[in-house]
Amino acid sequence: MILTKPSSRRKKTVVRAIRLTEELDEDLKAGAESNGITVTSLISSILTKYISVDKQSQSLGTIQVARQWFSHILDATSEESLRNYYPMMRDEWKSRIEFRTAHRLDFESFWKALEDTGIYSGLFQCNVIRSDPKRFSLTLHHTFGQKWSNFLEDVVSNMFTGLGAKILSHSTTPASITISGETP
Repeated sequence: MILTKPSSRRKKTVVRAIRLTEELDEDLKAGAESNGITVTSLISSILTKYISVDKQSQSLGTIQVARQWFSHILDATSEESLRNYYPMMRDEWKSRIEFRTAHRLDFESFWKALEDTGIYSGLFQCNVIRSDPKRFSLTLHHTFGQKWSNFLEDVVSNMFTGLGAKILSHSTTPASITISGETP
């Protein structure tokens, strides 16, 4: 979650009529009810996810893996193998952020990419606190252990320093990483 100043203006909306099968409509109603939202909100979130993540993931050749499988693969991978992959992952993440933001790589696009990755991938939950325009504290929570924390800390810290941030502190636990710093 990124804590920022709320917009004083609401986004314009457009009304669209669509045809659905009765079964799909019932599934949407059940999904909306279980999430405590309206069907319109659920449809909007589904379309937002498709446009912001799924469509781009498909064009980049991304696959989805069950959490348990990812956890088993991570457990079977040595620390050294993961460390060897850090530079490649940083470059890949940077390329994906640039692709999603029309080659704009700055802190705002990075925060948004972290938030979207956390929301849609299940790899972590993102919490960014911006106490002022220059200072930040980022915490990524996950359930994949210390190896994943070390991996995330390296990739994210290096992305920050590559964007010109000064890292003031960082820490890892088996369930989270926390990085505090200043943007240029």
